[in-house]
Amino acid sequence: MSLCTTCSSIDLLNIPKIPPSFDRYAAQNISPALAQITRRNNKQTDTSEAEADQNPGVPYHHSLDDLAAAASDCAICKVVQQDVEQFQAEYPKAQEEQHLRARTKGPGWRMWLAQSQNNCSSGFMVVSLDAESENVLWIVSAVGLCVDDNDPLSGVVSGRKIDANPSSNSTIERALRWMRACDEHEKSRCAVAESDLPSKLLDVEGTESDGVMVYASGGEKGKYAALSHIRDVDSPIITDEENISLEELPQTYRDAIIMTRKLGLQYLWIESLCSQNDPTGRISLSPKIASIYANAYIALSATGSSSDADGMLIHRTPPPYHSFTYSHDNTQGTVFASSRPKEPNYYFGNERILRPEPLSQHGWTLQDRIFSPRILHFGTSQLYYECNTHFVSEDGFEMTGRNETINETALSASFSTATPWTPYFVSLFWQTVLDLYCRRTLPNINDKMPALSSIAAHIASKSQDTYIAGFWRASLLDDLIWQATGHAKGKTSDPPNYRAPSWSWASIDGPFGMFCRGQGSGKGGWMEGVEWSDVATVLDYSVTPKGDDPYGEVTDGWIKLRTPLERIELAEDGQKTKQVWKMRTKNGTKEGTVCIFDTKTRAEEAEGKEVYALVLVKNSKGSTASYHGIVVIAVHEKEGTYKRLGKAVFDDETLGECEWMGDEGKLAEVVIV
Repeated sequence: MSLCTTCSSIDLLNIPKIPPSFDRYAAQNISPALAQITRRNNKQTDTSEAEADQNPGVPYHHSLDDLAAAASDCAICKVVQQDVEQFQAEYPKAQEEQHLRARTKGPGWRMWLAQSQNNCSSGFMVVSLDAESENVLWIVSAVGLCVDDNDPLSGVVSGRKIDANPSSNSTIERALRWMRACDEHEKSRCAVAESDLPSKLLDVEGTESDGVMVYASGGEKGKYAALSHIRDVDSPIITDEENISLEELPQTYRDAIIMTRKLGLQYLWIESLCSQNDPTGRISLSPKIASIYANAYIALSATGSSSDADGMLIHRTPPPYHSFTYSHDNTQGTVFASSRPKEPNYYFGNERILRPEPLSQHGWTLQDRIFSPRILHFGTSQLYYECNTHFVSEDGFEMTGRNETINETALSASFSTATPWTPYFVSLFWQTVLDLYCRRTLPNINDKMPALSSIAAHIASKSQDTYIAGFWRASLLDDLIWQATGHAKGKTSDPPNYRAPSWSWASIDGPFGMFCRGQGSGKGGWMEGVEWSDVATVLDYSVTPKGDDPYGEVTDGWIKLRTPLERIELAEDGQKTKQVWKMRTKNGTKEGTVCIFDTKTRAEEAEGKEVYALVLVKNSKGSTASYHGIVVIAVHEKEGTYKRLGKAVFDDETLGECEWMGDEGKLAEVVIV
């Protein structure tokens, strides 16, 4: 195909970014096709920025009719037309959502080409302002651009065509180039020198059909690969250590052996084959496993596989490509346009790419990723490379930096703080870990804390802080104010048996978010100028581990606080859903404030009970203040003892005047269990 007159007039490799005032990104839960960018603050802008906002990119087609007319012969417009048709098919679902109906009317269909502020993909977005609100920018299409490896434009177009075979020569060479780039950088965050080999490894040296042997290293140094995968716990592999035939191994193991050979490495570590004689199992091996991934030359991640039977080198289905001849700086080549997911184009984070993958749904494998300095992700649609410098994909996505690592240099850069392992640093890192972890599932529901124990142990050793059933002593008041999310769709639940104190996130299953008072407080941040203060005081605490691991399972735990204890009841209008109630204090406004219960079961526990709010921290800016706390009920068999049910936030009006504000003697001493 060729390009239409409009596309031919545009420098497709130098599309400008959207105006900086559009800085709030949101994908609608109802469909990933309905993505939008909005202005976080509707503030006054100077003339130049206001003018720029009228044109959020390079002018494209002015109507759907213009686009449709061009799509028959234009490679770019054909891709956009297909995306627009999907958008139109999904948009009626948005009209069913009251909050969307109230503030948006859908695209006006005058379109522009733009890059997101992160500018991390090989391609561009097609955007259209909302028909009614100039503060909403709809992403109606995301176009990826790629070339063949040997194309003359390969130096300026980072995206590459995806081969259906993940072990093709071109794909392997791509992976080797990524790894060599890490090796060649001086003082690289992710270059891995020869390190102490694990006590046992697979020696994979040989031809493709040869078997492998378990090798006892004797403490020598070398390079090895480590496999990260969803382990088939119900089907442990028992095999002869002297010689292992490939035919007796599951497909994922065979694929990992093949890939290790193709990468030019002699040794491969697979937990079930290299640790099978350890009678204590994975939980007690966890600290050892952490060091094995941390010292691996490369981690091979079966990211797109749901089980060992699926294999790691799964067949990929490349997107439909539409080619056109293109010239840039007097160099001519063939470019391929395709549709790509919208989220990576506007949301700065690789987690939106990896989250749908099967391995990202599994709790135990997060530690593998966090400790590995370099990872090859074999995904369902393409290969990704993650290291402490950047995250790249075959189709041209590149994100610099990394949060999902223990590397201090990478984390300090991501968190914009030069001092690692301070309480604020730990809070940001732990928040990152838990955000990645909370949506994952576990084969054993009691593994909730053991599956993070190696990460917790590492933080404790670096920060010298004390771990308290999923929280940290230096930030304990903040940590207590975690909030269940996904409550509108009932995504959280209580486990059938006791697993953790009610105040710990580990006491529920499902998504949640942590609270960190320092976030957004920098210059230009959404909490700039806000001053924080503690309202409550931690007096004492105790946690009883189930075994020897202080970071693993617990049998009991409590925290003693000196804190405001405010009785709250259903607000005058009586609004409540399954997990969200409007509740008011004695002297607060009749309308009350929103209280979010951790689970549907905990909301039901509040029915007919005396409900209280423990006010823990306060923030103030100028003459206004807000108060963050948790919702509790009394444990009647223990006087002064309470159980957490949820979270609440008050402002001056919804909290009202309270006796404790002028008299600390009115604070209560309570124990939460």
